[in-house]
Amino acid sequence: MLDSVNQLAVTLLVLGAAYGMTYTAALTLVSCSPPVGRGSAIGKLEFSFNLGIALMSQLGGISADLFGLWSPYILAGVVALLGSIALLFLYWATRKRHDTTMVYDDEAFQIGN
Repeated sequence: MLDSVNQLAVTLLVLGAAYGMTYTAALTLVSCSPPVGRGSAIGKLEFSFNLGIALMSQLGGISADLFGLWSPYILAGVVALLGSIALLFLYWATRKRHDTTMVYDDEAFQIGN
């Protein structure tokens, strides 16, 4: 349990760093999509991140009221773990169907070649 403002500040610093690394990696991955659908892909990424922040803010507040101030951190950890497991299953399911090499040359994505 958090006993001081300093512990809270360190905890939030770690959470913020994790969010920053995750968001940057996701945006980089989405930016490698074909130019035709890149704007839509980035829009979906932004929507999903912002929806997650809005929903988890509400759930974190409710859990803090019901179970104490430590519970939103446990909830965030559980959601992160479940999301990681889901991503691993998606990776394993699609690994055999897709080539794992990335093409960074936009010329390769042009339609009508």
